[in-house]
Amino acid sequence: MQPNLSVGAELASRLAESSTELVGCVGLNRFESNESIAERVAAALDTPIEYPQLEDALTPDDRITLVPSVELPHGAEVVSALVDYLVEAQIDPRRIVVVLPASTKRSGETNAGVGIAEVDSIVTDFRDELLQWLDSEIKVEIHDPDNEIELAYLAADAEGRPIVLNRHLVEADVVIPIGLFRTGAVPGYFGMFDSVYPRLSNRETQARFSDTKALDPRGRHRKRLVAEADHIGWLLGSLFTVQLIPGPEATVADILVGQVEPVRSRAIEVYTSFWHHQIDRPVDLAILVLDPGPSRQNWQQLGEALSGMENLLRPEGSVAVCTRMVDPPGDAIDLIRDAPSHEVALEQIRQSSLPDAAEALQLASILEKHSLFLLSGIDPYLIEEYGIAPVESIDELVRLADRFDATLLINGAPFPSITLHTGEAVS
Repeated sequence: MQPNLSVGAELASRLAESSTELVGCVGLNRFESNESIAERVAAALDTPIEYPQLEDALTPDDRITLVPSVELPHGAEVVSALVDYLVEAQIDPRRIVVVLPASTKRSGETNAGVGIAEVDSIVTDFRDELLQWLDSEIKVEIHDPDNEIELAYLAADAEGRPIVLNRHLVEADVVIPIGLFRTGAVPGYFGMFDSVYPRLSNRETQARFSDTKALDPRGRHRKRLVAEADHIGWLLGSLFTVQLIPGPEATVADILVGQVEPVRSRAIEVYTSFWHHQIDRPVDLAILVLDPGPSRQNWQQLGEALSGMENLLRPEGSVAVCTRMVDPPGDAIDLIRDAPSHEVALEQIRQSSLPDAAEALQLASILEKHSLFLLSGIDPYLIEEYGIAPVESIDELVRLADRFDATLLINGAPFPSITLHTGEAVS
């Protein structure tokens, strides 16, 4: 049985009546607005944060490149509303282009050598929806990191390496990133310019950002990469940004536009107020309900949800995940199945450059010390091959919780940020 969109609320109600102590319910605060997405975008553009009215900062001849994250909830509506604003500001629609990444994966190995035709279905679905919303004069293009004709030199980095980006960004007068804001503790998230760099660079740069050292959300290496991505934004002269704060179940909690740094500060405040939760002790069982999001759930989302979860668990604690995933694991996760131990699997994954290395690392880290249960649409016999215990129904999940003293329910994973009384934040 696959969980539906109300599984978080159903679990909260049933767990409250079970024998386990429900230490916390996170992510059940729904966001509702009487305004449409277009109206909310327009209102945000009318009141930018520490930035002049965007129409006053543009000229009709400006070449404008919009760079949205394809993970945006209501992404096509957001982009369409921004385009409408630009056209009303007398920008020639033929001078507006939307550039999408070839893949949602963080790794530079994704689609390597197979060409632009093998882009993620998530990307092509987003493009097709955009084309339905936008005027035919607006270009929507998918970046090809292997096509040198589509790449252009921007500058040299501190080590003398050439910085190359999609030509539409380098040649634009104005580049506007449209991002899905996240906390810093997310593997593979590189800040306010995450939709720009390295996603719209060449394969070599993407591979450098997918090094396993970059997957540690709290490591120094990742912080340097975030600073590098910010520097690329500065080199592009991209001072204006649009950032969405995610709400549960593919909603938008807030839309922030304006100058990059003030928007960053405000986004941290809004995200924290909406998604932060504190518990006073580690738990025996953490139940994660993956957010449905704008596209189908996948192993990357599961890996992000598991990031840092071991810090919330007691030494013998367990994790249960509810998801609508139907796709089998990738090559890096297969290493968990094939290795003689989780310790060996972790080392093999760290040495690999496989597209699913980030989620494989999170899975192997959890399985090394804890039990993992999974309610999904994947064949339960296949799941067992990876040392994961399949769960067939919500009823079975509630009975599982009855075996544990203290349970934490996290709805909308991987967005919640949870802090123990020690002060350590986990996202």
